[in-house]
Amino acid sequence: LLALLAAALLLYVVAFPTGPSIQKSAVPLHRHTYSDPTPNPAANSDPSLESGLTSNLDLPPVPEGQGNSTQCCGAAAMASAPLNPIQLQIPGRSNTTSSIVDWVTEEDSLPNTIWAQEQLFIAQHPLDCRASRFHIVPLRTCGLGCVIHGLSFALARSLDAGAVLLVHNPGSWHFSPVGPFFEALSNCSLPACMPPCKSHAKPFQFLPAYEGTTKYNRVPKRFRHYNLAWWRAQSARYILRRPEEWYKRKLEGMATALLPFGLPPRPCISIHVRRSDKRTEVRDRPLAEYMRAAEQVRRALPEASRILLTTEDDQVVDEATREYAQRWQFYCLMEERHNWSHLKAAKEKGGQWLQDLSFVGLYAHLWCDALIITQSSNWCRLIHEMRATG
Repeated sequence: LLALLAAALLLYVVAFPTGPSIQKSAVPLHRHTYSDPTPNPAANSDPSLESGLTSNLDLPPVPEGQGNSTQCCGAAAMASAPLNPIQLQIPGRSNTTSSIVDWVTEEDSLPNTIWAQEQLFIAQHPLDCRASRFHIVPLRTCGLGCVIHGLSFALARSLDAGAVLLVHNPGSWHFSPVGPFFEALSNCSLPACMPPCKSHAKPFQFLPAYEGTTKYNRVPKRFRHYNLAWWRAQSARYILRRPEEWYKRKLEGMATALLPFGLPPRPCISIHVRRSDKRTEVRDRPLAEYMRAAEQVRRALPEASRILLTTEDDQVVDEATREYAQRWQFYCLMEERHNWSHLKAAKEKGGQWLQDLSFVGLYAHLWCDALIITQSSNWCRLIHEMRATG
């Protein structure tokens, strides 16, 4: 009987290893993520992401401080900004035990991150491209998080089919996260003659663009023991690996202009309050809910009195600096906020500007020790996924 119980326990451990469900035990203590534990069901949120780290530690409340009279947000702050050079936490090459993967480490990452990145790299870099099968996917016209998650679904489907994923952009999308800014998805490239060219006999299959519904919540079969959150984090890290040095320098120059006071001293909390076109899918969460979550985090990190706040809505910044300045010091991107949709922002400001601004915000959020987001946004989940792989 004891032998049968031991065998059953071993089978359970093998079948259900410790995964990246967003809980306190899965995230290192100094890198918390707080997320709304009850997302709106109409938001097409990922089922595996519905429980978040609430940081509801049973600790005494922090006494009220003397406040922070100096704020690093708004037009008034801009007049006294020192314009300190910023070095963003842009993931680059690192020292690892892998002979293939040099863009992540196991430190501060989800379980088996290096192994997963090796699997993706090998699958996408065949020894002979001429003997390979290909899946070709267009890039959907939507926000950066939506597009990366669309590529994640396409990559999962390609892995299951034994095919190499390539991106074919017919020019309908307004930015380009793969190609000249990051290392290409594969060592293979689109042939000069694609179907319906009869002279090209190699099999090609065109995948549909990602539509953002729950049927696209797919984990490759080889990673079936891990959940969707783990897979999304691995695929996002692979897609956005090895940014070009010139692009890193460009983003850091842009960050220096947009964050003239620099990044907040650690320990700090980062918050993204999603607005603009997201309100057509889910109701706006009031800033007060985010600040209550920040108080929970502060009970665990009493010295975390500084907040990096990003949003598309100027009213959120005004409310933060007006209602919470006595207890918190806010750092914001000094940008014009119009609450535009991604399409309108790209039309008014240009796709390249929108892409660069998005990546500056993304990498700035990797700096702080805690993250407060909602799960209903592809963009917010992408921030968490990038943090989850170091």
